[in-house]
Amino acid sequence: MQVRTPFIYVASQASELDAQDDPVFSAESEAADAEEVSLFERGTAIFRDEPTVSHDEVLEVLRKNPPLTSASDSDYFDMEPGYDSIVAYLRGRLRYPRLEALHRLLCGAGGPGDIQAIDNGPNLMPHLAIVLASLGSCALVKELRWAARAHHSMIVTDEAPLEISARIFYAMGGMAIYRPNSADIVYWTNPDPQVARDGENLGRDVAPGGYLVVQSDTEAFGRALFDPDKWQPVFDATLINYNGFSGIVIPTIMLSYTNFLAIYRRR
Repeated sequence: MQVRTPFIYVASQASELDAQDDPVFSAESEAADAEEVSLFERGTAIFRDEPTVSHDEVLEVLRKNPPLTSASDSDYFDMEPGYDSIVAYLRGRLRYPRLEALHRLLCGAGGPGDIQAIDNGPNLMPHLAIVLASLGSCALVKELRWAARAHHSMIVTDEAPLEISARIFYAMGGMAIYRPNSADIVYWTNPDPQVARDGENLGRDVAPGGYLVVQSDTEAFGRALFDPDKWQPVFDATLINYNGFSGIVIPTIMLSYTNFLAIYRRR
């Protein structure tokens, strides 16, 4: 993988509305867009022929791993993390064992090192992308709101070491967000109702053999109409407290409303 300073790319087909919404949009960014996509995309899931992860394996991850751990009580941050919590994570004082274990499980025997993942709609929170990049995966962030993307990118650039920040990429502008990109694992955290209308929309970026992970505030989002000929259900359940820990997997600002996890695999 090419190691470089991260930059934000702009879709070559970005609309006029995108240009007005995004102050850094320019026609000259088309070359950067093409380079960023080529650096991220590989074209197909590398573990397509591996056995599908089972419901019981996912359940075991949820039961055995707490959502987060800290080096000391003074370093403990709740599951609505902000800037301080990601700095603590990068300095090794805070961990997200449940998310790390689930990602490793979905990556299969080859591990997370060659995996391409997408973080959809993280809002202001770079936690998921940074955790995935820390494990060795590449993460493409798709966040429609410019201010949220700018905040996300600022933290990654300012705080993450190069070996982590070089694995995090950004889609910028409406067309870039909605254009399909081939990824092994696609994560959604609390998708908007307008986005999560059907399974094909949620899973548009999942390569054949790849996984779609949806953490949501309502079962309706996770249980969208997935074509059984295209999607294999893996896990579909309300998140509950396991051994006194919250059922949360992905750090989110919607902690109080997030209680459902669904995982599907594209056939």
